[in-house]
Order: sequence, then C-alpha cells, then structure tokens
Amino acid sequence: MDSPSIESRVNDLLVEIYRSLLHYTSEAAYPWSSSHGPDLKQTVQQAAARQAEDVHAIVDFLAARIPRVDFGVYPPEYTSLHFVAISYLMDQLVASQKAVVEEIEGELPNLESDAEAHALIKQV
Repeated sequence: MDSPSIESRVNDLLVEIYRSLLHYTSEAAYPWSSSHGPDLKQTVQQAAARQAEDVHAIVDFLAARIPRVDFGVYPPEYTSLHFVAISYLMDQLVASQKAVVEEIEGELPNLESDAEAHALIKQV
C-alpha cells in the first residue's frame, strides 16, 4: 500500500485547520458576549484571523502543486453552536485547538522529506 503523498498529508491538515471549531465560530456561529466579556470574543476573533492566515499559506502551497485543493466540510454537530455565549464555547474551542495542534505535530515527521512542506507546517 502506498503512503499518502506530501500534498495529500498537507491537504488533510488544511481540512483539520480550515474546518476547526475556531474557524467555524469566526464564520458562522456568531458567539454572544456580555458587555463584561468583549475581550474574550476579541481574543477568539484574533486567533481565528491568525488561523485564517495559516489557511491561506497552506492553500497557496497546495495550489502551486496540485490541481484541486480539498477544503472539506464542517462537522454537522457545529450547527447546534449558533448564537451561544462565547464563555460556553471556550472549553470546546480549547479542546478543538489542542486536537488541531496534536494533528499538526503528529504529521510533522511525515513531512521531513519535503523541506518546504515541513517548514510551512512547522510554522503553522
């Protein structure tokens, strides 16, 4: 059995990042925060913006190498998280981001044969 290509591995990471709860929250969930919690909402929005920069860098890398980039889909369970308090989402966001980081770190050794891919994903 052939192992996945570097591009396939990077594309899988793109889906993990692009379809994360953090990205979903920034695009669709519209988390609510009280007047006492705007800093928390702003922190989440800033983290999502930084993650979007990573997504763009990965897409640029893949677009130069493969004809079609797979962006995946959001998990259906995210749809129940619309219009909830940002404080309610925090534990879920942290757990989701930890899982994304673990996925990225776990894939790094598989990218060592491609210096450009390895450097990009290590930066992410």
